[in-house]
Amino acid sequence: MIFSQIRDLAPHNKKDKFMVSVGEGKMVFSISGVSIHTESISEHSSQFIQNSLLGFNQTMLDTEELIIPIKKIMDEKIRNYFIPYGKRLVEIKNHAINTMKEFVKLVYAGTYLKHEGIIYYYDVEKKYCKSVIYAPGTEPESKLTGKSKQVKKMDHRFVTLIPNLESQDNLPDNSSDLGHFNEFKHENNKYYNELSELNAIIDGLVVDHGLIIMRNAGDNLYRLIFDDKIIIGIMSFTNVLFELKKLHTNGIYITDIKLGNLTYDEKSEEVRMIDVQNRVRKGEKHKKIGHTNRYVTVQVYSYCTERVDPNSEEMHDSNYHYLRVADEYAILICMMQSTTGDRVFRSPSPSNVGEKWNHHGIMNYKNQDIISDWIDHYVQLEFREHVKKFLTNPATAADESPDRKYLADMLSIQNGQFVQNF
Repeated sequence: MIFSQIRDLAPHNKKDKFMVSVGEGKMVFSISGVSIHTESISEHSSQFIQNSLLGFNQTMLDTEELIIPIKKIMDEKIRNYFIPYGKRLVEIKNHAINTMKEFVKLVYAGTYLKHEGIIYYYDVEKKYCKSVIYAPGTEPESKLTGKSKQVKKMDHRFVTLIPNLESQDNLPDNSSDLGHFNEFKHENNKYYNELSELNAIIDGLVVDHGLIIMRNAGDNLYRLIFDDKIIIGIMSFTNVLFELKKLHTNGIYITDIKLGNLTYDEKSEEVRMIDVQNRVRKGEKHKKIGHTNRYVTVQVYSYCTERVDPNSEEMHDSNYHYLRVADEYAILICMMQSTTGDRVFRSPSPSNVGEKWNHHGIMNYKNQDIISDWIDHYVQLEFREHVKKFLTNPATAADESPDRKYLADMLSIQNGQFVQNF
């Protein structure tokens, strides 16, 4: 295309200096007999170019003359491929509606090697996706396994997740019955759109029995911090913090935030949150809340799980306050780990508190200097004492300041920039 545009700029008596020769599986672009570029092409493309697009002397046709053969090819493509394919899609959609399926799948049957193994999923009613999504055909280079899910296939756009049946904790009596795996229930899809306007908190869609498709959110942050020894800048957390605030103001809580459920996209330099299918909404019936010992305290977790209204089966209103506490405490610890290389957790902890599962908070008299330095560097001056209390005992600190600002508003981030103030 660029070659053609350059030729169009040449004087009329110089246009024949621009030549294209075709043969032996390649197309050679030349100017005044000097080759400037060689492109590999298929035998079919070679025949098409020689028969339709090149003149007898293999000089490029004028742009206007190219329109006629290209239009003929497009008409043929529409007749032979797109119209029959469109009819097939209508048949598939009608069948899906009759069988009460949200998604229908089509296996790629073409000859393009890069698409081999891809399975396309169409949202029949377009409730969740306006465009098609697909299950990639490429397996990850190394095994990527979590407590309840594992990555089956992935590419730069999408990741497919299946239940981790190898985990004895998650293995149901009947392996074909996935009811034990709440994340893989189709009912979860009804909440998908509540995150549709968010970019840093990413949900997945249950498209088939035991199969979730989600956007590729980047590299696992836990692996980057602990295996690759990478330090992540505080600004990378900006979007995920403010999106978490938005969810909290709407009565939606993630629960079980941890470093293993965060990713880092190197291109955008942004931290993202995944594995959010079990989030809690204000007003729904009480359900089991996940947790990871290192990222929550016994007191906060018990407040989030133990007090339930026996009549409505909902959590008491006061308990939702602790769900926000749990989310903010966990993401704060993740931020400290990411920006210090986990220096906080490698510091000594009192033996009567325990490193992972404690009754109070991560901050104690043995690591208070390290954590205080972090707070002084990243938290606005007026909120530093509150954050220190919050990390020492999150439940008590939150009770003492019920109208406190959201964590996103406490950090030294202003208009998308980190501004340290003393």
